[in-house]
Amino acid sequence: MNVRVELELTSLPKLNHEKQMIKAANKLTDDKSSVATFNHSEKSQTIVTEFTITKARQMDVIDRVIASKFWHL
Repeated sequence: MNVRVELELTSLPKLNHEKQMIKAANKLTDDKSSVATFNHSEKSQTIVTEFTITKARQMDVIDRVIASKFWHL
């Protein structure tokens, strides 16, 4: 399953935000080469990460798995 996480920050994204996003995505992904992190092209205070995870129902992973890994950002 392809996953895209967008986090709206209170300031412009910095290198440490990108590193934290990559670290969280690497803990969830089934293929580390699928992890991509970038600044949103239209929302300057939003950072985005995309990655793949093992196929699952969305409702099984969104709140319990994905949100918990990105909560600290």
